[in-house]
Amino acid sequence: MGKKTLLPNDYNTVLEAHHSVLHQLLIMEPLINQHIKEVHKHNHGYTEDWLMKEHKNRFTSWLREHDIPNGETLEERTIKVLAFGPSRQVRTWQTYDISGFKFYTKSMDEKSMAQNSGV
Repeated sequence: MGKKTLLPNDYNTVLEAHHSVLHQLLIMEPLINQHIKEVHKHNHGYTEDWLMKEHKNRFTSWLREHDIPNGETLEERTIKVLAFGPSRQVRTWQTYDISGFKFYTKSMDEKSMAQNSGV
């Protein structure tokens, strides 16, 4: 409840979070490895640190430009959706209803007379 949509001031933070999520997903591993090999292939003589920074800076755009089929499995469809990158709009909520219990964000909870123990 209390859904809000906002545009983050620093979209780079959103891109960094997206990059981190991609690198935690097992289904992304083949594409990550493919991109790292391509970065190495086209950038001889650079340090490993530089190559990894290059991978980080270019992976999301490379993935978006990569011709990923729509796929038939859930994993293939997930990769296709993730390749589009994160939305520029971020959704937030002020109240969460979990198993019949209502929880508020800290800012909403501070406005209330009854508090929910800082959850």
